[in-house]
Amino acid sequence: MKAIPNIPILDFTKLSKGQISSAVEIFNDLCHESLLPTNEAYRDPIRQELDRRLLTEVLGLDQTSVEQLGILRNQWCSEPTVSGSKSTGPDN
Repeated sequence: MKAIPNIPILDFTKLSKGQISSAVEIFNDLCHESLLPTNEAYRDPIRQELDRRLLTEVLGLDQTSVEQLGILRNQWCSEPTVSGSKSTGPDN
């Protein structure tokens, strides 16, 4: 529990009006789409589009950041605490 305060999170109060508008547009574009379960994020095209658009359109990051998040997503989905006993991870 002591590590929780050290986990970096996005402070939405620091976003500009333009960034908020971009986030709202992304939400409006994707809010009717269905997401796969979180342990299948590595193969969920909607989650990947959401990540890509938030990184590039809201945060102004480049494609390298999108690719790095893809690596992190695959690693996260391979974690036993995420995949549990399901054989749905990227390594299966």
